[in-house]
Amino acid sequence: MKQLRSSFKDFRQVFDQGLSVRYIAEPLYSFDTQMDAEEVQKIMKQNEFDVAGIREGGSITGMVIKNNLGRGTIGKYKEEINNNSYVQDWEPMLNVLESLKNHQQLFVLAMGEVFGIVMLGDLQKAPVRMWFFGVVSLLEMQLLRVIRITFPNEEWKNCLIEERLAMAENIFTQRKEQNIEIDLADCLQLADKIVLVLENEQVMKALGIESKSQGNKLL
Repeated sequence: MKQLRSSFKDFRQVFDQGLSVRYIAEPLYSFDTQMDAEEVQKIMKQNEFDVAGIREGGSITGMVIKNNLGRGTIGKYKEEINNNSYVQDWEPMLNVLESLKNHQQLFVLAMGEVFGIVMLGDLQKAPVRMWFFGVVSLLEMQLLRVIRITFPNEEWKNCLIEERLAMAENIFTQRKEQNIEIDLADCLQLADKIVLVLENEQVMKALGIESKSQGNKLL
């Protein structure tokens, strides 16, 4: 069972560290604090920026929101950046996802200076989609490996409800007709694999999972 713990530890490492925020961050456009707010708003509209930085002494010290700008200098409309809205450029994507639950945008730091911004829309970028696909694929591979070890001779079939087993058997039949070399376990859906792994207390213990609820949250 030590092998199981090790393999899932490796998977978790890929999940946590496989992609950092620097690969999806956009450059944060910034303007000197003395610039005319209406002119800045015009530039932001032309470039479809909702948020821009304010520069003081060459460094970004705050932000302005396009829809809040009016007459005067942009310094008049400066908003402080919440400390919790800063992320380092090496921050793992998992942490970024958690932070975006509570913030509309995150400001990306490199060597102590703000250089970029990440918003919810950036999660649609190709690197993030590839990361998700890779994570799910690795998870399915590891779960299937655990199932083969834990349930020899397809003993796992006794743990699935009839409808889910029938679904797997139907997929198996279709793929065999296409001359694809697989077995029935290869046709299990991700949800079925999770159910099977969490049905075995010994496996959960080996993986460091204390309960089914914790397992469902983790997986």
